[in-house]
Amino acid sequence: MKTFKDIRNQIVEGKLKVSDYAGAVGGGDSPKKLGLKVKKTGRSPLGGDNVEISGPDKKLIKFAQDNLGVEGKNLKAIQKELDAM
Repeated sequence: MKTFKDIRNQIVEGKLKVSDYAGAVGGGDSPKKLGLKVKKTGRSPLGGDNVEISGPDKKLIKFAQDNLGVEGKNLKAIQKELDAM
């Protein structure tokens, strides 16, 4: 039986905005394989895409730490690091 916390985490999704995202070309895991959604929001002048990645907070944090070169422990800290890059 699922707890309220499990159900809430499935309904409420976190979001990260990433500029100049290279996707599979840049190496690393595919966010779609981890159950994350990727929405393209524009093009970057450096050749990548500006994207919004959404999904459960735990999966977003793990994906960002493993693939985007950030060390934050929560979405707010990770987004701050991404914005500073």
